Amino acid sequence: MSCVARVKNALESLPWVEEAVVDFANKKATVKLKEGGHDASELCAAVEGAGYGCSVLN
Repeated sequence: MSCVARVKNALESLPWVEEAVVDFANKKATVKLKEGGHDASELCAAVEGAGYGCSVLN
């Protein structure tokens, strides 16, 4: 499995993530969330669990 697929799958495994688009060349992922408040640290935990670093940009 590619790096992009690993990060995308990790993010999309969260039940409140509608879609994740990963741009590995630019080291960014754009995440579309379902309605409701969610903690960005959970997104980072999913990415880090897949073996990659994470920081949140607004």
